[in-house]
Amino acid sequence: MNQDYDLKSLLEALDKVKLNVKNVILIENNPVFPDEDSFLQLLPKLMPPYSNPVMLRQEEMVLVNTLTTQTLYAEARKKGILIIDISSEICRNGMCFRWLDGEWLYGDDNHLSVDGVDLLKPILFKVLEH
Repeated sequence: MNQDYDLKSLLEALDKVKLNVKNVILIENNPVFPDEDSFLQLLPKLMPPYSNPVMLRQEEMVLVNTLTTQTLYAEARKKGILIIDISSEICRNGMCFRWLDGEWLYGDDNHLSVDGVDLLKPILFKVLEH
């Protein structure tokens, strides 16, 4: 897949959305845990169970298409689009959490659970109040 083409397509889509609505909000990618091959996978009974890390250092998290996404966010800001960084709720003091306050924040390596999304409600409500 050509990342430049995808970026161009995303920016064109944002332009079209902006033509039809007053305010556009773009939510940044959530941090991605690097254990997609192991997290919640059924293993043969001979193998020891995988111990899911409940937190990792932020620099250990997977960075997917970092340059492309950073370019997308920068270009969107130039267009007056509000960018919401949700990693501040998932990661604190350099640590990213999969499990917090007795709740799983992720359903797998990169998708937030219902509890993970609930953690983001205050950010979204604050933004939507304005």
